[in-house]
Amino acid sequence: MRWFRPFPELDLAGKEVVVIDRDYSFGFGGVLAHSVMSKNLMEVFSVIAGLGGQEVTYDDIAGFVRHRHIGEEFWFGVNDRV
Repeated sequence: MRWFRPFPELDLAGKEVVVIDRDYSFGFGGVLAHSVMSKNLMEVFSVIAGLGGQEVTYDDIAGFVRHRHIGEEFWFGVNDRV
């Protein structure tokens, strides 16, 4: 996405959506995921990935899609020791 204000009209009815965000607002969540959810009145699987320049491969993205849990948020590459 290059621009997302005003957020585009998307026909996502009945679809499971995975949103990969490279930014995060504490107390708000992934910015793009939140925009998709609020505009379309739906739950998504929000993945926070690529923070700090971390590489996210096509295989990683395929894994996000295969193992999605709609309504949840997943932090890729971040563990509790950081």
